[in-house]
Amino acid sequence: MLNQAFFASPIGIISGLVAVLLLLWEDYQTWKEGGKSFIYWSKCEGDISLAKAAFTGLGDKLNSLAQLVGGAQNALELLAIFIAGAWVSKILGGLWQNCYVAYPTLAEIMAALCRVSDFR
Repeated sequence: MLNQAFFASPIGIISGLVAVLLLLWEDYQTWKEGGKSFIYWSKCEGDISLAKAAFTGLGDKLNSLAQLVGGAQNALELLAIFIAGAWVSKILGGLWQNCYVAYPTLAEIMAALCRVSDFR
């Protein structure tokens, strides 16, 4: 039951995809070294070279972007601030909406309490 819940979550899905990619990479490396592999990789070798070049290019672009903002640590801090800001704005928006909806009820309760205290 826990495994099903984990693999249904976004972290579980990403973890599963990373595991599959690592297993495929291991099988590809085994084939490339002449060992027995699960998949016949010779038909895909050109596409794999293109994918490796694309990932290398993506890594270079991300690295240059990180250097532009002052390094990887600053880039991750900016990303964390952006995510935290979005989260805080949702929380505060929800609180404001609940307060706005609850205000008339609270005003009626306060008025009733004042009437009761005036009655005594």
